[in-house]
Amino acid sequence: MYKTRSVSYQELLDRAKLPRLYNRRLQDITTLMFKVKHSLVPVNISDFFNLNNTQYNLRNSDFKPTKIRNCQIW
Repeated sequence: MYKTRSVSYQELLDRAKLPRLYNRRLQDITTLMFKVKHSLVPVNISDFFNLNNTQYNLRNSDFKPTKIRNCQIW
């Protein structure tokens, strides 16, 4: 994109005004979890997550841990 090999990864990201890949992945996960929580995704995606129904407003208590075994997507 910038035709240079001597520039660091961080400097290229700064030039392109892009977040690091790690931060972008966290943003994508956060967006997905928000959509699952508010039923904004198709049912087949929301079936991968178990919502925790509780009357208490606790941090990190929206979803139950889930084990996926022999998951076939196709």
